[in-house]
Amino acid sequence: MRSQSLIPDVLDYLVARLTESMPNVLVTDGMPKPPQDQEPDLLCIGFTGEMGEPAIENTRNRQQVATHPDRETFEIANIASSWYGNDTDIKPVRDGAYRILNGVNDFLMKDQTLGQRVMRSRLMTDVVAQEQTQKGAVVTIRFVIQIDAYTR
Repeated sequence: MRSQSLIPDVLDYLVARLTESMPNVLVTDGMPKPPQDQEPDLLCIGFTGEMGEPAIENTRNRQQVATHPDRETFEIANIASSWYGNDTDIKPVRDGAYRILNGVNDFLMKDQTLGQRVMRSRLMTDVVAQEQTQKGAVVTIRFVIQIDAYTR
């Protein structure tokens, strides 16, 4: 009996569908390729914002006395970031970052099973960093998408 994780399929689905649903946002699969500061709105799926830091944590459990399928619950770390050049006014930048986060949440609420791939997906946690840099105000939201699924 095989028990394959759905993580690769889920990541591919999220990147493809979020790219379609957010045409004005640069959506990346993991860490963005340089130069990232040329895009005002950025959404990284499967990236914490820190190089080398694990972005996905998976837990597998067997259901009752069954030997298959395994149930897996995984959390995908992501970032949403906005930057509008040398502008130091934090409010429009923060609004831009939350527009991305709210877009992800709306997408998940409309398609909680991710096209019938999983039992449930949902936005779990988010933390916000607001910074004034030499290039202007930057707001980055680190957030987690939790997935409940059965392996294949």
